[in-house]
Amino acid sequence: MSQQPNANMVTSSFDRIQGTTINPIYQPVNNFRIQNQGGNIVQGQLNKISVTEVMLPYTTPTINENNYDFRLKLYYIDDTGHIADDFYGAVSFSLDKRFYSGQEIVAALNALVSGAASGSQPMSDFLLWEWDDVANQISVKNNSPNYDPSPVDPGQAGIYIEIDLPYGPTLIEGSEANIFNFPNFWFTIGFRNIFATNPEVDYFFDGIAETKPIQLGLYPADTPTADLPTNAFSELFGSFYTGRYTDYVDIVSTSLCQAQYTRDSTTSQNTARRDVIARMYVCNNMSMIPLLEEGSRPVILYRMFPVPKVMKWTADRSLDAIDLQLFDMYGQPLPTQQLNETQSDLGRFAYAGDADYAITFHVHEPGADTQEANIGYSYQ
Repeated sequence: MSQQPNANMVTSSFDRIQGTTINPIYQPVNNFRIQNQGGNIVQGQLNKISVTEVMLPYTTPTINENNYDFRLKLYYIDDTGHIADDFYGAVSFSLDKRFYSGQEIVAALNALVSGAASGSQPMSDFLLWEWDDVANQISVKNNSPNYDPSPVDPGQAGIYIEIDLPYGPTLIEGSEANIFNFPNFWFTIGFRNIFATNPEVDYFFDGIAETKPIQLGLYPADTPTADLPTNAFSELFGSFYTGRYTDYVDIVSTSLCQAQYTRDSTTSQNTARRDVIARMYVCNNMSMIPLLEEGSRPVILYRMFPVPKVMKWTADRSLDAIDLQLFDMYGQPLPTQQLNETQSDLGRFAYAGDADYAITFHVHEPGADTQEANIGYSYQ
């Protein structure tokens, strides 16, 4: 099959920085625009532009600025098996922002609960995280003593743990109305499906004349379940843990897609992105059992596209500028690599951040039967 004439247009996020040492011009790696000084990037008649290969260092940590925190609320269970009106306390947690394998994040979570306290007791008396290295799965359970049907204090037969899902400084504005499509600590570690299938319910707290809403929670072993809310469990098991913050990175360019009649789109339920020129999945190209969860470490993603994205162009215009943005699977700007908090003593430091990525484009001339006067190379 004959091919139309084409030329390479190679670009890199390396080109986003320019200037002098006294006056540097800096643009972030996840959102920049390149325009050559003194001429077009590609000069000549263009018919279409295609993406042929991408090299992208994936350096977004498992836990980052968008998902590092969560909160638990604790209530007493009374001797009738009801969640009591007595509020034991609430505890907030913040994980270090870094990459985590399954074993590492479970160890970090257990260290967190050991170091935190509710009332006079460490949270490790109430909560235990576990790792299954065969199923690649995280689980969490109520670790408090078994339900006591004959406590010394009738109002304190056990401790119930409620998970406060929409919580904390990592909440993106507007996410409360569509919480399942925004980043969240619980979703990163594999619990999103459990929350979606066990919504908040109205529950009659013992001693209260009216019902109050309660979210997904954990009760201690041997607690009578008949009087507990329907979204109460003794243990929660997550889905397959990948270690990655996002399943893919969408590369978007409005300038390169401006001449298209049909716009790109996504099925994102909160922020549908247009003009997606490539989607880079955070995984390898082979169906092999990995030695470590692939998203739990920085990795260089390289893809050649056998069926490339092809962008319509107009023959009477050369290519003068390129804009490129990176978005995560939530439709948000991709978080860039951050300092591992264990690397610094909180003194004064400088951190370089992300490595650069590169894209190869092919720019195609019109076919000989439709090509007009070669505007780009006319010597008249």
